[in-house]
Amino acid sequence: MHGNELRKAGRLPAAVTRLDHALAISTDPTGQGSALALAARAAGEAGLPDQFEAAINRCRRLLDTGAEHGMLVNPSILREIHARGLLALGQPTQALRVLTTDSAGEPAAPRWQVIERGTTGEILTASRDRDGAQKSLLAAITIAEQRRLPHQLQRAIRATNRGGLAAVAHTAQTTLQRLRDQLAPTA
Repeated sequence: MHGNELRKAGRLPAAVTRLDHALAISTDPTGQGSALALAARAAGEAGLPDQFEAAINRCRRLLDTGAEHGMLVNPSILREIHARGLLALGQPTQALRVLTTDSAGEPAAPRWQVIERGTTGEILTASRDRDGAQKSLLAAITIAEQRRLPHQLQRAIRATNRGGLAAVAHTAQTTLQRLRDQLAPTA
């Protein structure tokens, strides 16, 4: 998880190094699966296409074994990681293809449903499909509010700002404030 936190902090070379080390010392399928999934994310964001594809392919092979491989390695999360990585590598067309042709099914956890819709919105924005991006991001906002996931609303706001979707950004900001008001402790 230290490597993942380094990734979130934008320290991508350090994240890749830490996750490579985690892979090297992991001895069980669960540890391997988690490290591989996080390594794929970091390699994609770091602009390392060969490492990214190698980690994605190893994740797929691990899934194919049928062994227990941790919560980060399942078909829908792997599809999400693959699409995000391709987007980070500047390949939105391929990222959209992964999301639309991979038959991984609907993500199990509500948080991942929101994440996938947000990612779809980001990919559609990068593909210049503003209408599709707007629909997907509005769906993410609705589910995030229903499930009380303020951090996913913040992600939607970042996506709308990058995509120039001012009306959707306003909806996300209003929804986030409403959710914060609901979740605020009362005196």
